[in-house]
Amino acid sequence: MPLTQSQMPLLFSKSACQAGVPSRKHTSDHEVTVLSLGEPLKSEGDSKWILEDVGLALTVAGTLNPGILHPQWFAREGLLRPSEAADAKVELAADDYLLFRTRDFTTEASRDSLSMTTHNQAFELTLRDLFMSIFRLLRHTPVHGLSISRFTHWRTSPMLGEQKSRAAWENLLPIDPWEAVLGGPLPVGVAVQGTTPGGVTSLVSVEPSSRTDALVYVGCRYDWSLDAEAPTDDVLRILKDEWGETRQHADRAANWLLEALTS
Repeated sequence: MPLTQSQMPLLFSKSACQAGVPSRKHTSDHEVTVLSLGEPLKSEGDSKWILEDVGLALTVAGTLNPGILHPQWFAREGLLRPSEAADAKVELAADDYLLFRTRDFTTEASRDSLSMTTHNQAFELTLRDLFMSIFRLLRHTPVHGLSISRFTHWRTSPMLGEQKSRAAWENLLPIDPWEAVLGGPLPVGVAVQGTTPGGVTSLVSVEPSSRTDALVYVGCRYDWSLDAEAPTDDVLRILKDEWGETRQHADRAANWLLEALTS
């Protein structure tokens, strides 16, 4: 399934982040450069794109009991402070579906999936550790798939002048042939599936951003089928061992796409 903006897990408003020098985060023996919101993407030439919004979603597919994953359960298990659980906004709680939001993340659970999402870059590693803690506690949960999704929204740098209002979609796919059936054709998204250099199944998508303050959305999803004998152990292993590689690959993919979209 294409990783479009409308098909991402339900998201909450981005947390405020200060622009500044890229920070260095140590994740599973990988050093990863993290761009702050409002910071230009570095390339061989002048900076052309500025990061406007960023997000991360962790998803498992399987057979789950969404009623368990209430904020108060997180508090009882020591995964959230009691005050955080009390302040969590439960938007919908039913036998087969749960949606709640905290200041830093959103949790969406159904009988066949669990997704946790953040727009706070500083919280990404904490969200991973929280997700891992859930499956240490619920280690007998029958799950069969895991996805890590990273997504970004970008605007062009003012230094591009008049070019800042458009992306050069024709550099990614031929548009002129569509004029035979459509007037003023404009791509609404391009999605390509393949594997990373490390052999992980990945879907990379790019489309016009739905945000009024951004021009381009880039989404990168990484998918794993889990070991049938010990699926939750596999969740923990993948989140530890593949974390840095997926971040680095998503950064490279965004860099390449944005360079291609600059006419």
